[in-house]
Amino acid sequence: IFSDTEDIPAWMMGSVQAAVEAGIITGYDDNTFRPHENVTRAEMAVMIGRVITLMQLETEVDEAILFADEGLIPAWAEEGVRLTSGLGIITGYTDGRFMPTALALRGEAAAMLVRLLNLP
Repeated sequence: IFSDTEDIPAWMMGSVQAAVEAGIITGYDDNTFRPHENVTRAEMAVMIGRVITLMQLETEVDEAILFADEGLIPAWAEEGVRLTSGLGIITGYTDGRFMPTALALRGEAAAMLVRLLNLP
């Protein structure tokens, strides 16, 4: 699937392949998956946004990204951030920043997934 497929642990391979086939993950521009790298908040927003699209949920959200650091959100992540933040799945920090390059901490990721599962 990726140029670094041999680095993907066997226990992870089935899930990675299913996520690729579903269009949830696409890897990086250099055709790597980087299985040992951490996931950023922007990357989480994109993956969760793709799941929402695949689930064909009725989603009406405000088009505006209202974060103090919205200029730091990469163009490839804007739609995912807009969708997930508009639905309350991913929230900003108390200072109004999204922090797209910050790592998605385990607790944050768990909260995001619970909010995703609780969508109507």
